[in-house]
Amino acid sequence: MMKYVSVWSNISDRSNKFDNYNQWVSFTDNDNHPIIIGRHNDNYIGARALIGGSNNHLLFITHLENKISVFNLNTFQFINHDYLPFYMYYRPFHCFVPNSENGQEMIKTKKQHYQMLL
Repeated sequence: MMKYVSVWSNISDRSNKFDNYNQWVSFTDNDNHPIIIGRHNDNYIGARALIGGSNNHLLFITHLENKISVFNLNTFQFINHDYLPFYMYYRPFHCFVPNSENGQEMIKTKKQHYQMLL
């Protein structure tokens, strides 16, 4: 997992509060045990992930060949593994983004339904 701050940000005070940003750290639970996302046979080459849900607690992962998995970030459990209605083998490096309305980010809206574009 990575907490990201753009290197192009106009931040004048780069004090200790940014020490843990832009570096990979292990994803751990509340007891500091590592969380492993994925199953033995999952192929995550070219995978894309997006955080969403009503409280930004769901991690949506799309990966080869036409699979999608939903992981609950609060309980650290998979909710579902399923197939998308198309085959991505020849489009392995796809794009998975939130759909915004009127230029507003998905996270900032108070709607109960969210759209994601693949």
